[in-house]
Amino acid sequence: MCISGERRMICALGDYTTARLENIRFDAATMKLSFQARNPLYGEKGTVIRNLFVFDGLIRANVIEGSLKCRNATTHEPCLNDQTVSWKKVTLKNAAIYRMGSRRDWETHVNEQLEEHGARW
Repeated sequence: MCISGERRMICALGDYTTARLENIRFDAATMKLSFQARNPLYGEKGTVIRNLFVFDGLIRANVIEGSLKCRNATTHEPCLNDQTVSWKKVTLKNAAIYRMGSRRDWETHVNEQLEEHGARW
């Protein structure tokens, strides 16, 4: 999960990680969006670093903008500098491969990805 849209922020060795969004809150009247995601990284000695990412922002027509905070899930100390992020809507060239026939198909796919790559804490 490269939350900032810039691989250098939280993606290790150029690989995208996957994490489930939790505590999602959306207010349709104000278009405010917030969520959390647990994303473990691994230290040089293979120890697990348990990070909690917290997003607060707004959904606009072609972009989601807001603040992204990273906190150590155990100590609540900042693990990265807080950032202002802007995720722009893009059109995928092969969008058909991302379409699922039903919600059940989508949930099955997501759960497989999370089991293989997701947070393990």
